[in-house]
Amino acid sequence: MGVMNIEYGSEFHLLRYMGRHRNRLNEAVAKATGAEEIEWLDAPPDTGKPWNDGEWKGLRFLDDREDLQRAWRAVWPARGNPPNWDALGKVRTAGAWEWLLVEAKANEQELI
Repeated sequence: MGVMNIEYGSEFHLLRYMGRHRNRLNEAVAKATGAEEIEWLDAPPDTGKPWNDGEWKGLRFLDDREDLQRAWRAVWPARGNPPNWDALGKVRTAGAWEWLLVEAKANEQELI
């Protein structure tokens, strides 16, 4: 991840919505996924970054779930870098919880 541009960019807009327009973001996620409930994970710390905010990479948020790690390795290439997630959450749909892995690419207007 490069340094986030605080005036422009998909990561900036996503973080703005998570911090200042959480209800609107949750409504858009619920509409897209059919979620009944949404929970967001806080970003991991990274003291090497300007604001000590890190990014989730690959499935590091599931270090305690070897079954899911194994399933991931079966479908995701083992070479190169794992994806960096701009946000992680869980959505409850039809009573079951599922992970929501977000890589910001949408433009701001798509959420409004």
